[in-house]
Amino acid sequence: MYRHILISTDGSELADKALEHGLGLAGALNARVTILTVTEDWNSATEGWGPLELSFAEEQSGEQTAEEAYEQAASEKAEDILAPAVAAAQKKGVEAMPCHERDALPAPAILRTADAASCDLIVMGSHGRTGLHRFFMGSQATEVMTKATVPVLIVR
Repeated sequence: MYRHILISTDGSELADKALEHGLGLAGALNARVTILTVTEDWNSATEGWGPLELSFAEEQSGEQTAEEAYEQAASEKAEDILAPAVAAAQKKGVEAMPCHERDALPAPAILRTADAASCDLIVMGSHGRTGLHRFFMGSQATEVMTKATVPVLIVR
């Protein structure tokens, strides 16, 4: 049925549920997985920061600019998310490929990665926000569901 599953994670408790579910499914189907985490670009991540906050960040990072410090922190955070996820896959006997998509918004990065890796299922978590909360916060899961060309499994 499914041979290559993309599992999206941001390291949250909800994403961990989706990871566990996706790995269980992959194990049962003898499928391989790509485990994806996404970090937004510097401009999106610092939107709303004023000059004082950016100046402080540059001071705290020593030789690095604030943008370089952000990129380093994003890479370290991605590794902190992906390493345990891959270890969990290995523990279940599932072949897993970690993937860190930099400078991207989650939904487009999930769709791009699923397509590039020829995944035939996307597994991700969703908070199930509705109404104004969803309007203001957006819904990455909804965007993936409406634009994906493969099935999407949403875990809550």
